[in-house]
Amino acid sequence: MSLPRRQSGFGLLEIILVIALVVVAASLAFVIFSSANPSAQSNTEATKLTTLASSIKGVYGINHDYSGVSNTTVIRGHMVPNDMTPAGNTTDINSLWGAVEVTPTSINGNANRGFQVVYRAVPVDACLKFVLGVAPYFPEGVAVGTGTSVSVLDTRHKVNMTIAIPACQPDGAQDVDVVFIGQ
Repeated sequence: MSLPRRQSGFGLLEIILVIALVVVAASLAFVIFSSANPSAQSNTEATKLTTLASSIKGVYGINHDYSGVSNTTVIRGHMVPNDMTPAGNTTDINSLWGAVEVTPTSINGNANRGFQVVYRAVPVDACLKFVLGVAPYFPEGVAVGTGTSVSVLDTRHKVNMTIAIPACQPDGAQDVDVVFIGQ
């Protein structure tokens, strides 16, 4: 009497299980690497900045008086995207890269006629894409630099690439500050 012959190879259940594990691993890798991508980070921060600026303009822009704008007032006024402020904190605004500061500024010599949003420590590999993504929303001014910032907009309020590229990639620097001026 002979025993039934066993089939060699993998069964359907084993193959389905392996495929499921590969799909889960691939999706986790995609989430991790896409959030680490400077281009994706630039897009995310550009969206957050335009949301913040629109909210500030909506509240303060009616009277063209930004004298009360600060990190504290924009947080308390719920103008900051939720993921930019630690829970319960009323003074700190953070980007994916570091601190963000909101203050009033002068426009054409008129005190408190505008506001500025300063992003500290923007990585050089994300700087140019970030500036290009949000510059159209800030025709009053965009400046980039370490220590001393230089305006990267031309007279037509467009990004001047001959100034922006070296400003976003200074020699030896790992990151730069980016200043956006709104009205």
